[in-house]
Amino acid sequence: MQPLVDCSERLFAPSAKPKDADEPEAIELLVDCLIAFLERSSAFLRTIASQAFTTFAGELTPASLDHLVDVSDAGIAGPRLRSDASVAAIGSQ
Repeated sequence: MQPLVDCSERLFAPSAKPKDADEPEAIELLVDCLIAFLERSSAFLRTIASQAFTTFAGELTPASLDHLVDVSDAGIAGPRLRSDASVAAIGSQ
């Protein structure tokens, strides 16, 4: 639960210190937490994660959206990576 606390502190508390360029955005931390909730066996946590994704969908950054797609692709395709040829073939359909 500590990542969720860190995320809420970044989302709702004004920061006096400058943000480090390598530090992830708060929405990226939220996406990580919600993905972790979706992977749990608890129906309650999966429902909360789904509702939170609906609420925060408009706030997703390109980086957080890419991360979400990467995790989704990994879950569907397994550990193997897609080649550029397979991506091109999918795009041409």
